[in-house]
Amino acid sequence: RNRGWREARGHYVGYLDDDAIAPAGWLSLAERIIEERRPAAFGGPFYPFYLTAKPVWFKDAYGARELGERSGVLEGEETLSGGNFFVRREIVERLGGFDPRLGMSGRAMGYGEETEFQWRLRREMPEAIIYYHPELRIQHLVWPAKMRLTNRLKQALTQGRDNWTAERSLGKFPPAGRLRTLRAMATESLKIAWMLTAGAWLR
Repeated sequence: RNRGWREARGHYVGYLDDDAIAPAGWLSLAERIIEERRPAAFGGPFYPFYLTAKPVWFKDAYGARELGERSGVLEGEETLSGGNFFVRREIVERLGGFDPRLGMSGRAMGYGEETEFQWRLRREMPEAIIYYHPELRIQHLVWPAKMRLTNRLKQALTQGRDNWTAERSLGKFPPAGRLRTLRAMATESLKIAWMLTAGAWLR
């Protein structure tokens, strides 16, 4: 992502995952949002598609992310998905890009670089607009390996770890908060395990 914005020559940089599909009109709608809103960053939802049959317990919601049916400015802790994300290039440069400690690295699972960037954007530029449009949608592939219980548990632990790294870097809580975060990670993993295994048994 950092190499991308450094190479880019436009006023805005758009990010789309390499296993995602953007429909016709995606860039046209993005252009319209830029012309009408001039946001610091903007994006939309993603929905899943599959190459293989999904397990009976796996819901489409597990491979999707949306923030409602209305367009508007995000507030509070709301953030856009990094797989369907546009940002003004001068702002990325001003903030020093994305934190390289976060996100995917080769085959190593990682998350949170775009979330941390948006938190930092709000802190450094409180007046900045982060905008969501429900029609700026894409489809994102759910690989077969991601539809395994062990992968879901690993995702939960990794997201908890990376959220802690992002929050600590922004001073959101003192070092003593690490134990609370680890407890929350374990609790979330157990909740996901119960939800998925119970769902499989019930069906």
